[in-house]
Amino acid sequence: DQYFYDESDFNHDSRQDAKIAKKKPLRLCVLARDQKIFISCQSDTWSGGAFMNNHARTLLLLGAVNGLLYVALSAFAAHGLKSSVSLEQLGWFETAASYQGFHALALLCGGILMQLFERRSFYISGLLMLLGIIIFSGSLYAMALGAPRWFGAITPIGGVSLIAAWALMIAGLLQKER
Repeated sequence: DQYFYDESDFNHDSRQDAKIAKKKPLRLCVLARDQKIFISCQSDTWSGGAFMNNHARTLLLLGAVNGLLYVALSAFAAHGLKSSVSLEQLGWFETAASYQGFHALALLCGGILMQLFERRSFYISGLLMLLGIIIFSGSLYAMALGAPRWFGAITPIGGVSLIAAWALMIAGLLQKER
């Protein structure tokens, strides 16, 4: 099976397309083949689709998982942790969650950039962000939950990983088209 975006099926008047779309059922097809996912949307008037590359899917999945964890851990801090730890520990936990949340969004952006441009620097940037989240946020979470303070000595390693990730993302964005 081959799938192509057929521009001849697309009416270039968006108001007309909206009217037709309301009358015609829209079909969504998701196929997995050769370690790729193909997403296709079809109606009687328009069809199109695209394959998602594995690296983009990985970064998007990592971003979504970290976003989920960010929300869950933030709720835990607000409702369950507040009364059982010191203000300093609560501050560590909130800092860890903030960095995890920001970088979850960055992982999602990296996945989109990877899908659009397929540059290795975006994928490596995403992996460095994941490593930074694990080390930076993980060490702060651990200290907030009672781990020894020497865990704070490894927190900067996570910070350096996050900085390197952002630098690689910038490098990918500055890279000229081939």
